[in-house]
Amino acid sequence: MRKLCFILTLLLATPLLAWAEPGPTPTRCGFSLGLGAGIGIPTEADVADEIPYTWMSELEAKWYLWKPFSLAGGFGFLYAEGEPERMEWHGDWVDLDEPGTSFWRSLWFDGIFRIEIGRNWRFNPYLGGGVGYRYNTLERRGTYRDMQVADYYDEWIPGYLALVGYDFAFDKFIALKMEGRWRIVPTDNTFVDELDQGVWQGLIGVQIYL
Repeated sequence: MRKLCFILTLLLATPLLAWAEPGPTPTRCGFSLGLGAGIGIPTEADVADEIPYTWMSELEAKWYLWKPFSLAGGFGFLYAEGEPERMEWHGDWVDLDEPGTSFWRSLWFDGIFRIEIGRNWRFNPYLGGGVGYRYNTLERRGTYRDMQVADYYDEWIPGYLALVGYDFAFDKFIALKMEGRWRIVPTDNTFVDELDQGVWQGLIGVQIYL
């Protein structure tokens, strides 16, 4: 939790540098593409006990609407591994003889709305939110009563996100992007013990303005 708070504090504090920039840059406008990757921590403590970290990558297309407002569509992939001590097997929860292996994979599609208060500056801090769908899969393997057991589930889940971040323009075409996200993905599926599949994510990447 301390590591997460430190990462989020850096992401939240960095946009304050926007007001230290001595002059404006060419206005960001039109269409842009974003590429990014990062690390995440599950928001539910019980999920984090099994899967402490997640890795993600994303491709995003963004269009400026009017003044500080932009709309984007994102496509991303999440991957993580963990060590479950229990699992659902044939509809019942069982305690494994020893910690097993879990594989968590997700694809998501998001619509994201941002308010970019530094659009005309080299440092461009922003905040926003979005909604989307996530295709979630989780596989667990382990040993139960000296038997090798495995089970699997997949599910389409609606989700929500809030974000804060900035991009720093090297020139009028290329910018460095850093972003912190809070994903909320509620589910009532018993395979994941009806726990929110949300993740705190930190992302770094580039934004290419066309």
